[in-house]
Amino acid sequence: MRCIRPRTAGFSVFLVLLVSAACSDDGSDTDPELLFAAGSYEVGYQELELTYRPAAAAEDRTLPVSVWYPAASGSGAPAVEYSVAGVVSVASDRALVEPPVADDGRFPVAIYSHGSRGTAVLGYPYGELFASHGWVFAAPSHIGNTAVDGLQDPFAQILLNRPNDITALIDGLDNGLGRPALGEQSDTSRVFVIGHSLGGYTALASAGADMSLDRLVESCQGVNCDVLADAQVAAAFQAGFGDPRVVAVVPQAPAVTAGFADGEIAALEVAVMLQSGRLDQTTTQAAEAEPTWSALDGPDDLWIDVPMGAHHTFITVCDDLPDTILRAFLPNAYMDGCGPDFIPVAQAVPVLGAYALGFARRHVLGESGWDSELRGPAWRPGFAISVGNE
Repeated sequence: MRCIRPRTAGFSVFLVLLVSAACSDDGSDTDPELLFAAGSYEVGYQELELTYRPAAAAEDRTLPVSVWYPAASGSGAPAVEYSVAGVVSVASDRALVEPPVADDGRFPVAIYSHGSRGTAVLGYPYGELFASHGWVFAAPSHIGNTAVDGLQDPFAQILLNRPNDITALIDGLDNGLGRPALGEQSDTSRVFVIGHSLGGYTALASAGADMSLDRLVESCQGVNCDVLADAQVAAAFQAGFGDPRVVAVVPQAPAVTAGFADGEIAALEVAVMLQSGRLDQTTTQAAEAEPTWSALDGPDDLWIDVPMGAHHTFITVCDDLPDTILRAFLPNAYMDGCGPDFIPVAQAVPVLGAYALGFARRHVLGESGWDSELRGPAWRPGFAISVGNE
């Protein structure tokens, strides 16, 4: 949205100051309230596929990809019903089924990486928000580590595959994953990555933090040792997975951060917004968020901490899945984010999404006016903000 500064003629000085307060020097509108509401675009949704040959692999890898995008208005397309792991349908009140892509791009690109045993569609609250504000938002299902196939692949292979999936997806978006109009309207030169849980690892690895191969080998057991013994796999870990097109990341309740080599998180040259919940039982504050924040040393880094948040605070499964299915698929859900002891997901996710969008606008689009807003008082009660190098 373009920020319009009023001329003083016809306006009181107070009104000029009030309107200008939400305007940055680069002309962007930096009122955080705008990030909580849908943007000016209708939202399109498509389920596509990505096939590529990963590093250290003898066979191609095919991933389902969910894509939300700014849509041409007035298409008459029906509303989306998301299928969560083929078990539950979730009706959307915002996304439409495969309308044409709006032709006034090129649109910036954001990518979402789901947690272990998750699925791409779990990113829908963020995808719908970003797309409505003029972003192409893509989420791969990391095959071998989804809600359908669980931990089918050895964990070492999963750590290898996930950041490879992100780079391949960025490459794929250059041609629209087979949809030329989507490729023509996608700008992959500067990419934003959000990742939940093991997706937090994926985001940090894609940004350039390298795992310690020595630590992986020292702690491996069984088939994971066989994977790491492959010379090509070892070489891939040693080379790292950083993609120079990734310029800012949001790890949410990140996992396995202790596996990064010493100094790797501190050495990141991209802006990082850590999001975490203090009551997290799966990736605890003490084991994951606090050491990650201590390691980060960039002046643009931020920590959005949710005192009453836990592991499932960052996705909407607490609200989307019926109780019987929630208990069957996520038996720890009521101890780790769902239920009356935690901040309601419907309250938390919009705030987390708004912060992510503001951070993306600052570090992908270069809207510097967001600095003061992001570093200021929390946008809603129940959130704590820490600023890098302070």
